[in-house]
Amino acid sequence: MGLLRCILAITVVAAHSGPIFGYRFVGGVVAVQSFYIISGFYMSLILNEKYTGKGAYKLFITNRLLRLYPIYWAVAGLTVILSLVTAIDSGGGDFGCFEIYRIHSKEMKLSTIIFLIFSNIFIYFQDIIMFLRVDWSTGLLEFTKYYGDTKQPLYQFLIVPQAWTLGVELMFYAIAPFIVRKNKKFIFTLIFFSIVLRSVLMFGFGLKDDPWNYRFFPTEIVFFLFGNISYRIYNYLKNNTGYKFVAGGGGGLKKFI
Repeated sequence: MGLLRCILAITVVAAHSGPIFGYRFVGGVVAVQSFYIISGFYMSLILNEKYTGKGAYKLFITNRLLRLYPIYWAVAGLTVILSLVTAIDSGGGDFGCFEIYRIHSKEMKLSTIIFLIFSNIFIYFQDIIMFLRVDWSTGLLEFTKYYGDTKQPLYQFLIVPQAWTLGVELMFYAIAPFIVRKNKKFIFTLIFFSIVLRSVLMFGFGLKDDPWNYRFFPTEIVFFLFGNISYRIYNYLKNNTGYKFVAGGGGGLKKFI
């Protein structure tokens, strides 16, 4: 699994930087959604086998945040330091990641700036930023179908723009303890509605391009749930040797999920 995640990480890098040794691998979208499946598997594993009993939810969330925030803050901190060095070296001509704030902050309301600062520090809502833009006539945030059509895409105000996927992960972490232990009927119902919603957005409203194709959590949750199904299969295979047949009526394979 570690090797697979490494390959997927390289794939994401290639999607942002260009082919590596001439290879593009499976593409950024597939790589990100594959990470969602792996995350769904691991969260199902630890929530069913490790984080159980009283206080489990708090411990789970705390441990998830402790795994994410130190690395994220380290990268964000280095970016800030590099931007400060750039500002000093350029004599104030270029403020690095803060340059866009220097240019546009006067056009934005304080509430907009606070939202962006909060998201940059705590990661939350970085995925939602892909569905927002600044109304430059008022300085307030508003919904947009395609962030690429805006005057100044809001993701450019993120210190670590690639961290938007962590926003999706955090949303899943918040609800995972309440769904991954549910019965298979519940899981398949969620999968069904997620797929239906994706189909309606794609074919009913024409929303099939970025950010709708892999950044919208209600339609991406299906991949986390595929990971949950994978865990159920894994758990079955771990606790059973070979296939077991149901007695009577001509037989048949025993259900493993």
